[in-house]
Amino acid sequence: MRTPISDFIQSYNERRACRLHMPGHKGIGLLEKDDITEISGADSLYEADGIIRESEENAGFLFGSHTLYSTEGSSHAIRAMVHLCALYAHAMGTRPKILAAPNAHKVFVGITALLDIDLVWLTPKRES
Repeated sequence: MRTPISDFIQSYNERRACRLHMPGHKGIGLLEKDDITEISGADSLYEADGIIRESEENAGFLFGSHTLYSTEGSSHAIRAMVHLCALYAHAMGTRPKILAAPNAHKVFVGITALLDIDLVWLTPKRES
């Protein structure tokens, strides 16, 4: 199995190109040397049709399911999960409802409001 993103980054780094395409990212440091955003051949996360798409397909094969890469870490994942819950509820012909603890992530609260999802707050009983 090819490793398209890793292979592209390695090839790009071996060319030792002058990084004028990303202000502030000069390829210095442990992680910046692998920053390949906004360059020809690097593909687009949101419209993947090159190395990212191939890598997602490889991951999907390994995981046994459709795989997409995302950014923004847990906030983006929370939005995606809540959206999928809403889609499922609508497909079942019901109104989406989610049980949540009061310390839920603020992104969770925001996306449920945007998607008009009913929240049921689970609060512990206070001991007297």
